[in-house]
Amino acid sequence: YYHQLNYFVQQQEANFIDLKTHAEQKDWTLLKSNAHRLKGVCGNLSLISLMEHLDLLENDLDPRPQNSSIIESDIDTIKGLYLEIKTKVSKELNSEKFTENLSHTESISSKKESLSKLEPLLVILKKEASENEANEENLAQLLKIIKTPYSFEINQVYQALNDFEFSQAEHFIDALLLKIHHELNS
Repeated sequence: YYHQLNYFVQQQEANFIDLKTHAEQKDWTLLKSNAHRLKGVCGNLSLISLMEHLDLLENDLDPRPQNSSIIESDIDTIKGLYLEIKTKVSKELNSEKFTENLSHTESISSKKESLSKLEPLLVILKKEASENEANEENLAQLLKIIKTPYSFEINQVYQALNDFEFSQAEHFIDALLLKIHHELNS
């Protein structure tokens, strides 16, 4: 679970920073969209407190914010919760020695093993996307695959499915499957 949270922290940091930026620019539409997307990701990871505060922010923006100090307070609370998660995950991963260096051979075999686990999962997710579905257990499995150079692409697939952008998810999955086939066969 800490690996999933670590992936979340790495992949979503810019989105949490953007909350403040959008508020400062009074771009309420982007702020609400970003809060909604983050709320969904937090819900999938069972980060209930963070999800609830993002929901409060979203509600405070509806239809237009009456008081920007309330929005700033919401964002400060959300940022604090995010930083707590980031700190706790970092401490937990370090205390359990998850950061031990692997030998080059172990690293290569681990990477190939991750890719061979990723490939069938992507095929399942593509089938679900073609049926306009996204199984939460499969999405959680996707986030567990961390020893791969395709973190960015995995995040794209995850975000598209999480946002119910099924045709876009299929496109991302096809592109990633091509890269994986090339990697496994080289």
